[in-house]
Amino acid sequence: MQVDLIDVDETENVGDLKKKLKSDDRQVIVTTIQELQRQHNGPKSIEDETDSCAYDNETHMLKVLFPACANCDITIFDYILGQLPKLCNPSEYIQHTLRFRHHIVEYEEKQVAIIAQLFTYVDADKKQQVLNDALVLAVWFGEYKSVKYLIQQGADVTYQTNGRSMLELAQNAIVKFNDCRVEKFILANI
Repeated sequence: MQVDLIDVDETENVGDLKKKLKSDDRQVIVTTIQELQRQHNGPKSIEDETDSCAYDNETHMLKVLFPACANCDITIFDYILGQLPKLCNPSEYIQHTLRFRHHIVEYEEKQVAIIAQLFTYVDADKKQQVLNDALVLAVWFGEYKSVKYLIQQGADVTYQTNGRSMLELAQNAIVKFNDCRVEKFILANI
């Protein structure tokens, strides 16, 4: 298999990725939908057979799903979900989607679309806890549209984590991002 290498396994956000790209080793994995499709469809030659034995296609798809969630890349996200027979631990992907602050409205809307799709994979008996855990992250990062969506879906606005209320968590978005929309929305929905 021929790829350009960029090591993003330890990249926590876009800023970290930019730093890695500027570093001397410049290692990142770059892929395309065509490459994902080739990996999913299996080898077409003996050379491909040797390369494809190095890792499982589903594992590769799942590794690419994390950055697709974080970057709100709905095209790659949809493609990968369409190729997977099932998605285990959707809460991990929901949390990963919410761990990045997006300042652009378009990204906030894509973030909600990704979260909504991921919730279709959450078991009914775990849904309330996943909603509440997701709300904690969305409030902390000031993701207004995600907070609004999660509360509309039944997340508990009175839920507390480590003894801190949603209003207390919303202070992070005010301090770090100068964004009080989440605090106002929580106050209106208590």
